Amino acid sequence: MKKQLFLAAFLALGTLGFSQTYLKSDQLKVKKVDQNGILTFAAFQNNANIALSESKALLKEALQLNQQHELVEMRSETDVFGTQHIRYKQLYNGIEVAYHSYAVHAKNGVITSINGNYAPIEINTQLAALKSPAAIFKMGNFHADLPAEFQDITPKHKLVVLPKANSLSHEDRYAYAFPVISMSDKTFEKVYLDAITGETLHKESLLMHHQNKTVVFTEEQMAYVESIQQQQLKQKQFSPFIFTQGNAETRYSGTRAIDTQDTAEGFTLQDTSRHLSTLNFQNDYLMVVITLMFGEPEDVIALAEEYIDQDNQWTAEEYAATKDDGALEAHWAFSEVYDFFKEQYDRDGFDNEDSPVASFIHTTFFGSAANAAWLSLSDLDEDLKGGFMFIGDGHPGQMDILASLDVIGHEYSHGVTNAASGLVYERESGALNEGFADIWSSTIEAKKAPEKQRWMLGEDFMLTQPAGMRSLENPKLFGQPDTYMGIRWADASDDCIPSSGNDNCGVHTNSGVLNYWYYLLSEGGSGTNDNGYAYEVPGITIEKAADLVYAVQLNYVQYQSKFADVRDYTIQEAQQMFGENSPEVTSVEKAWCAVGVTTGEACEFLAVQDVNTTTLQVFPNPATDILNVVAAHKNGHSTYQITNAAGQIVMKGNLVDQKINVSLLAKGVYVLTLIDGQQTQNTKFVKK
Repeated sequence: MKKQLFLAAFLALGTLGFSQTYLKSDQLKVKKVDQNGILTFAAFQNNANIALSESKALLKEALQLNQQHELVEMRSETDVFGTQHIRYKQLYNGIEVAYHSYAVHAKNGVITSINGNYAPIEINTQLAALKSPAAIFKMGNFHADLPAEFQDITPKHKLVVLPKANSLSHEDRYAYAFPVISMSDKTFEKVYLDAITGETLHKESLLMHHQNKTVVFTEEQMAYVESIQQQQLKQKQFSPFIFTQGNAETRYSGTRAIDTQDTAEGFTLQDTSRHLSTLNFQNDYLMVVITLMFGEPEDVIALAEEYIDQDNQWTAEEYAATKDDGALEAHWAFSEVYDFFKEQYDRDGFDNEDSPVASFIHTTFFGSAANAAWLSLSDLDEDLKGGFMFIGDGHPGQMDILASLDVIGHEYSHGVTNAASGLVYERESGALNEGFADIWSSTIEAKKAPEKQRWMLGEDFMLTQPAGMRSLENPKLFGQPDTYMGIRWADASDDCIPSSGNDNCGVHTNSGVLNYWYYLLSEGGSGTNDNGYAYEVPGITIEKAADLVYAVQLNYVQYQSKFADVRDYTIQEAQQMFGENSPEVTSVEKAWCAVGVTTGEACEFLAVQDVNTTTLQVFPNPATDILNVVAAHKNGHSTYQITNAAGQIVMKGNLVDQKINVSLLAKGVYVLTLIDGQQTQNTKFVKK
């Protein structure tokens, strides 16, 4: 009996003492936790050899899951680079936890890394105590901005668990998520209301655009909205069609071949191979919002009209005067964007499910036409498939119709981001969302229209100087930062409350940091950032940079990822794609130092190499006391100066016997400049 008790106690002790089998320090290459100690990212050593089949056991250990908390698989796929990815969503008592998911990544069946956001939810409320969605929506008092016909109708909704980190209450709560329109704030948002009190807990912007203006419904518009609830709108019925190709004189890109449909009425801008309808809207985005809140996508399509041409030769003479050649531009551009993702990454549409997209031309946004926007239907209802793209006519004297290839690529890429990670459109995650859209805008333009300015967004339609809206090569040209938390950085801290007035805490401003990182990684470049850090980044080509971004954006990025997270993910994935000690990995690391996301000691040994190509050499490097100098010209009258990583001169003098005593310098990276009367030479050295 004593032996049995001893054995039981020993086994129990063994279970307690040796349960941590996956996250041992000798198996980890990188480990990151959040402020609460929850694991957010772990990369494993090559010898860890954790099989993909052990994913659930690994996650259970890493996150200490219990019966109330579970991770349910959302999707599993192997990308074009041969890496396997499984993404899970978090549930609490069977209810989805908003903004939280986790991912496992593997190569050849062996786990290489895991990452995500997990919330240890604690709610004492019983599900039976929750009020109905209709009662809660009324308590939210959002009817004032709706036409009278909708006062007693509850819009689409979903019950979720809203974690305290995302809630104004700073408590874990059950909440209903509703789409809500605000005329006073000129916003369309997903609003989370407490499922018992009706208290507003969180708001998330659903419209990804540039600016808002107010609009007033006409009597005709009001009558139409009322008719939606009185009768089911008929879907447009097309006669049997023949898929054919026409020629279009586009507004910005010359004559291009476009795919159309041959119907009984004539040729229409329907591209069935790419699941696109390009339609003449001539209406306000607000009409779409209210229709979707209470109706179906088919009802929205019925708001627009077909473009019809009788000979399939869409000429400027026929369409330019009314800016309808912008519809031709957008229709062609969409085909190029769709084909890019299909050809490069075998992606079937923005959501990889070939869901339909309707492109609405001549849209206004709360009264303003100086906009373009994207809306994923899954943001309103996860059971809905498809997307809407909205193109405005611009503003007299400032911008023409926003139908260019880079804008279409930008908006379509918002759909890709929504389908892949759902990056929340606020603070840093929203800036990343905008940055990814700009990255693909430039990359697609480089591939499909190399004659255009790939690193400038909006050059086709901007009428002011400088001709563009954003520059990836020089973000500061248009008021964006090129350094994290640097000059022109907008407040994106937790203290910033997202609103239309502050651009949801700087999403269109702070995106410049990711944009510049991508430019440097693609093309290379040197300079000194706002932190005083001197950098030189060797470019790896736009093709390699795009492959890296696609893999990270699709498989690593989470709902609330920040710049530092994307840094960690790109370094990890670059090691998988190009090799741990490859030049590509070094360039990725250097680019993050260049834009200030990585700072301090981690950047010291990644500072500028040779500032100029010279014959100047130094040894030993790293140096401790004496730095020996070897130069092509030695006339005995050389002077030197040494600058630190901030560009400050810390030493200068005459070079004697080709030696410099650097013993008093602090450890770090420095640039030696030698001036000998014939030329100026520079090189980098490290003081250890």
